Amino acid sequence: MPSSTSAVAPKSTESWHAPSFRPEDINALISGVDRYNPHNVSLLEDYLDVQIKDGQHDCFANLAILKLYQFNPNMSNAKVVIDILLLALVSTPTIDSPDFSLAQSLALDRPSQAMLKQQNYDDEDDAAGHVDEIETVMPYLQKLWALLKECKFREFWNVWKSDKSDGAEVIRSQYLPNHNHAVSSLRLLIATTIASSFSSIQTSRLQKWLDLDSANEVSSFVEGLNGWTVQGDSVKIEGNGDNDVKAGVVKEQVELSRESRWTDQVVTEHGQLMPTILCHCRVDEVDLGRCAVR
Repeated sequence: MPSSTSAVAPKSTESWHAPSFRPEDINALISGVDRYNPHNVSLLEDYLDVQIKDGQHDCFANLAILKLYQFNPNMSNAKVVIDILLLALVSTPTIDSPDFSLAQSLALDRPSQAMLKQQNYDDEDDAAGHVDEIETVMPYLQKLWALLKECKFREFWNVWKSDKSDGAEVIRSQYLPNHNHAVSSLRLLIATTIASSFSSIQTSRLQKWLDLDSANEVSSFVEGLNGWTVQGDSVKIEGNGDNDVKAGVVKEQVELSRESRWTDQVVTEHGQLMPTILCHCRVDEVDLGRCAVR
């Protein structure tokens, strides 16, 4: 992890809509009608490869790929779709961000297998494989995302490393070797979540939540984060606006006149409504039960 990394949830969506690392040509492409031009899909796919290599994530550029696949099913590439899903899972800025949900929605909204067989595939097996790989990995990715959103970090790492499903095997064998920044991005995501709630956390707990092997690894990780310091057997996190909520006293002053004018309908003992009666009693008389209206 590079030094001086911030583990604070962004206060605005500016960096999410337009990340600073996005090239100008990509920004111009996805900001206009050219984002729907199928001839641009290869440019966006190349940009996705750069994101994976550098450990970055441009949500809107990647969603543009999935939208092009929707409109042009014959161009759809299962590997690219899964790369986008995996990147959205591990590199989302916070666990509340909709990156994975948006990518999942577009990835699952695709033509039926029967329709895909009519596209430009060599045979039906190619079309079937195109769909099946996405369907194979999706339950595994959805399970991981659910655990992250529920902040079940220890269980998340257990599923990340040890799940025996077909989807898990596909992700670990075919995709993670290319996503070299996946684990460090996940640890930063978890650290950001911790920083939004904790001002101090035990080193042993942090070690388990980040899936680190020793206290020394925890110290090395903490040294790379702004505002985090190891103090004895705990880690201190400086205030960031989320973890340093201060108690406040709210004072409200309500003006009440000494006389209140009420109208009411009084029910007699026989259940009949009496005509409207105007009451001019003072407020304190009503509170003490001395009002003439009974």
